[in-house]
Amino acid sequence: MTPRTTDPIFVVGYMHSGTTMILNLLSNHPDVFTPRTETKFFMHMGIVHKLLGPIRSDQDLRQATAFCRYVIERGFPIGTEGSPWRSYSEFDAPDGVRAPIRHGELLRAVLDAYTAQAGKIRWVEKTPTHVFNVDEILDVIPDARFVEIVRDCRDVLASKKTRRAEVWTDRNPPEKQYRRHLEKAYDPVWDTLSWRAAVRAGHRASVTWPQRWLRVRYEDVVAEPEELAARICGFAQLRFSPDLLDVTRGNPADMRATREGRGVSASSVDRWQTTLTLEEAGVSERIARHELSLLGYPLDDGGASTPRLLTYVARRSVPELVLRMSRRFRLGGARYARDVLKGYAHRLRALVGSRGSSR
Repeated sequence: MTPRTTDPIFVVGYMHSGTTMILNLLSNHPDVFTPRTETKFFMHMGIVHKLLGPIRSDQDLRQATAFCRYVIERGFPIGTEGSPWRSYSEFDAPDGVRAPIRHGELLRAVLDAYTAQAGKIRWVEKTPTHVFNVDEILDVIPDARFVEIVRDCRDVLASKKTRRAEVWTDRNPPEKQYRRHLEKAYDPVWDTLSWRAAVRAGHRASVTWPQRWLRVRYEDVVAEPEELAARICGFAQLRFSPDLLDVTRGNPADMRATREGRGVSASSVDRWQTTLTLEEAGVSERIARHELSLLGYPLDDGGASTPRLLTYVARRSVPELVLRMSRRFRLGGARYARDVLKGYAHRLRALVGSRGSSR
C-alpha cells in the first residue's frame, strides 16, 4: 500500500505575490516533493467533474488517475483539443485506492504515490488561486496546511504590468507568444479587486483554521529571509537549513529570473513607484486602501485626482473586462470561460463577505 503523507502544504495568495519564491524555498528541502507546475485542480473542479464524471468503477478510476498524473506533470489541460491526458494511457490507481472515491481524494493519493516514489515524506502544491478553495480542499484533505503570502498590491500590479509587456518580446515561438497573450491580463481595477478578494479570503481562512494557516508578507520574507524561512519550516513541520534560501530570484517562467541570479532579494520592493502611472497607482490605492492599511503598507496621498481616476476607469477598465473574457474564450472555449466567470463570482463573494485582514 502506498504510504500516506501527513500535513501536505498548499502555497496560496494572489498571483505575483511571491508564491513561487515560497515554493522554490520549500522545494529545496530534501524531504519535499513538488509537482512540476501548478495543478489548478481545485480552482477548476467544475471542469474536472465535467471531464471525468463520478469515479464509480475501476475504469473510471484508471481514467481519473491518468488525468491526475497529467495535471501533476504537465499542468491543467486548458485550451487543448480532445483529452490530452489520455496520452498517458489508463494508469492503475495507487496501491490501496479503490472506487468510489472523490476527485480531490484521488489527487491526494496520486501525489502521495509520487512523493513515496521520489523517496520524500511531504508534498507541497502551489496554485495561488486555491486561496479561494480552502473549504473544498479541507473537505477532502482535512490535514492540509496553508502558507499564504501577501504583497503590496501596487507591487503586484507592477509585476503583472511588466510581465504583460514582455509577452511579445520573450524567446518563445510565435504560437507560445500568442498563448501567453491570451493568458496574461493586466488592469489596475480588476486586478486590485481580485487582490482584495484574495486577501479577504485568506483572512477568513486564517480565522476559521488558525492552526492550519500561516500568513507572511513578501516584504518581511525578503527583508529577513532566514528568520521567515525558519518560521515557514516550523509551521510546515520541516527541519530548517540556510541552504533552502538558494532559490532562483524571480519567477522561473520569467526570462528575467535567469538574469537576476539566485537568492532572496528585496530589489522588487516598491518597484511600483517607477513602473506604474499616477492613474494606475491611484486607482489601486483607492480600491485597496483598507487592506493596505491593515497590512501595514504606507499610503501615498499624492496620486491623481478623483475626476482623473474616474475618467481612466471609464476609458480603460470597463472595456478591459470584455476583452479579458474574450481572451478566456479563445484560450479555452466556452467551458473554460464559464468556469472563469464562476471564479469571478467566488471572488465577489469574498469581497462582500467579512471585512478585514491582518498581518
